[in-house]
Amino acid sequence: ASGKGISAAAFLAEATESSSGIWNSNIVGRIISPNKSKVRDPSTAHAGLQNLGGTCYMNALFQGLFFCRFFRQAIFDCCIPENRTVEFTAIRELQYLFGRMQESVQSSIDTAPVADALDIDHNIQQDVQEFLSLFFDFLSGCFEKSSNEKTKEVMNVFGGMYAYQTKCSTCGVLSRRGCKFQVLDFAIRGHSITLEEMFSAFLSEEQLVHPNKYFCENCNGLQNAKRWVTLCNAPEVLYVQALRYIYDPELMRKVKIHSIVDCPLGFRLMDIAVDDQGKCALDGELRAYDYRYILGCVLLHAGETADTGHYVSYVRDRNNQWWKYDDHYVSLVEMGDEGTSQQEGEGE
Repeated sequence: ASGKGISAAAFLAEATESSSGIWNSNIVGRIISPNKSKVRDPSTAHAGLQNLGGTCYMNALFQGLFFCRFFRQAIFDCCIPENRTVEFTAIRELQYLFGRMQESVQSSIDTAPVADALDIDHNIQQDVQEFLSLFFDFLSGCFEKSSNEKTKEVMNVFGGMYAYQTKCSTCGVLSRRGCKFQVLDFAIRGHSITLEEMFSAFLSEEQLVHPNKYFCENCNGLQNAKRWVTLCNAPEVLYVQALRYIYDPELMRKVKIHSIVDCPLGFRLMDIAVDDQGKCALDGELRAYDYRYILGCVLLHAGETADTGHYVSYVRDRNNQWWKYDDHYVSLVEMGDEGTSQQEGEGE
């Protein structure tokens, strides 16, 4: 349906109404009447994604994004122009992929069409963090060209803003610099740390002293200062990355931090934003709202480097059940009694 979005419910109907291109009879037959060993019930079982050689990072990310209802609906609603460009061809393939994941009875879905449309090398594994950044930039550009106004706004679901606030210890002048984000990067400190502790550390105050003094424009020179982060706008969907790779100057390469990161199944933003002295790191309007986040997806990486090893994802579905997605293999998992998901040096 050129010039229109595609609904999940109409996905298979469109497949049966076309007899050429991707919807030729042989392909449609494989979608609607696959081998019995690969049949699933879409209402009770979820679909896996086929690994093309080195695309586990893409599969893990797409599985998580698929279960974000705002994002999935925006993909379906994105209007494809009659004379679509290469970019919109990729969006159409993503619509087909998500449609199959939601409606078809195949137990695993072929990812080659969307990978090829995104010009992804099947055999080269990428760092999922870098891929996410590039993928979000790509989608933002496509959505801006869409004629659907709701689609244009979807990336705002992931968007937030924080501000660096720096106070000169000499003159007392306070400077403020805002930063928009779609992903928050948190440093890992110590052998074991919780997500709440990483978030609190990100917001906490730091002392800028020699050799990291602050250049104060009012004093026109380097001065001691205090700096902290204030959260100005909280996104509806919060994406957090644990920075597990740091540069080792002795080895002259990045090394992985194998610390345990403990993720709660949910947290209240106000509980994290207020420090032991009662100082709140939330800006104006945020203090009036009781923001609570529920864990929906965790991406895990096994291996020593980000572009080798293997990526899997754990996703919570709409029935509050957790599933492990390991490419084509999908299995139901039970969360721990304490309601946390522990990662021993494996998490992204």
